[in-house]
Amino acid sequence: MLAFEIKVKNLNKLDALSQRLVMPLVEIGKTQAALLRARVLSGMDPTGKEWTRLAKRRGTAHSDGRGLWWVSPEEQQPAGWYFEIPLDAKKMPGFKVYRSYEDYVRLSPDSDRRDWHKTGTFWASVGVRARDARRVTISAYGSRKVNGRRIRNRDIGYYAGKREKFGVFTYSDAERARAVATVKTSIDEQMAARAGEVSQIASIATRTSRASRRTSKLLGG
Repeated sequence: MLAFEIKVKNLNKLDALSQRLVMPLVEIGKTQAALLRARVLSGMDPTGKEWTRLAKRRGTAHSDGRGLWWVSPEEQQPAGWYFEIPLDAKKMPGFKVYRSYEDYVRLSPDSDRRDWHKTGTFWASVGVRARDARRVTISAYGSRKVNGRRIRNRDIGYYAGKREKFGVFTYSDAERARAVATVKTSIDEQMAARAGEVSQIASIATRTSRASRRTSKLLGG
């Protein structure tokens, strides 16, 4: 399992009071991000099913506007193709054409499930951004250069899973319910703490008032 620290972003840009108020949400966000990452890396999508199968590609393969998947002779061409291009053809000789990428992967004998373990840069960039005193967001932050082009890390997650039905930051119903329950518990605990503080302040004020009256009587007031 890859181990990366969930970074906290933007906290120092908030005022002192907002920082104090948002910290419980930041901690909840860090926990949620770690749990989501663990689930994704285990090979499960938000519905509890495995991510799609991936073909072990070595050469060039591409889809056309009709959704057909064209596979060059340099890579694996499992039996079951839709049609093939003759070896003596002028264009794309030896290519096998499959009805879809999914069909090609299904026919490939050594296909693996997506496990997201080759996206280390992406996972290292995941963090929790404090937006204000009541809001945080979980995303991948920063960017890197790929072939001379600067690509945002959050886009790496998108491109790595563009063939999936769910994005990498899509929560399951259970994960969402757990987050809501955790936030509610945190709010309840904070309210209880504030109620305790108010009760303590009221108790101190009562004792102070009684002591003041006693002192006044002793002094003949």
